[in-house]
Amino acid sequence: MDADKIISANEIIKAIIPAVITGFITIIGFIVTALNMRKNFRAELRKKKTEYYLKKLEELYDLQVKLLDTIMAQSKLPENKRSDLLKDFGEALSSTFAYGSCDLIAITAKMQEQNYMRNQATYKPDGQENISHMHYNILLLCQLKYDLTGERINPEQWYRMRFSDYSFDSDFRMCFVKANNKTVMELGLQKFLMIKIGNRRKNEAARPLM
Repeated sequence: MDADKIISANEIIKAIIPAVITGFITIIGFIVTALNMRKNFRAELRKKKTEYYLKKLEELYDLQVKLLDTIMAQSKLPENKRSDLLKDFGEALSSTFAYGSCDLIAITAKMQEQNYMRNQATYKPDGQENISHMHYNILLLCQLKYDLTGERINPEQWYRMRFSDYSFDSDFRMCFVKANNKTVMELGLQKFLMIKIGNRRKNEAARPLM
């Protein structure tokens, strides 16, 4: 009787062990699957967030280009279009704070700080300052392009494309160069946004002949 009981117990143990192992493997497999699903979900969520932010930055870039073109033609704008300019500008400020990088927000905040100061009754700008204030818009475009594509475009390229009297030895150029470089240094922006002060003619004269 005892022998029969011992044999039955051994058989039960032999039957239980595979079931326990199978159950253990199943549980491990379930945990691994759950962890992988969680990892994949987080990766997909990060991807969706990145795509969303990039889309918003693209929209902001297009809006900034539109704003700059409007500002360039501001003196020719009819009165009813100027309200649209203010609306677009307000939208750009909101989008910048919501989706912009730290540097982009810093440039925008500095520009707005200057705008508020310029609107004070006691403010008396000189002629050059009125012109050079545009450098904030150009810095914004260059920073946005870098945030979107990684391309490092120097702000001076824009001035060379848009101003026929922008020459390396002109006071007009130095007005923008000084304003641009001052802002870049004050805000600690990346070095590619600095404009070289050197005279192109001197630099070209210094090159050895081939």
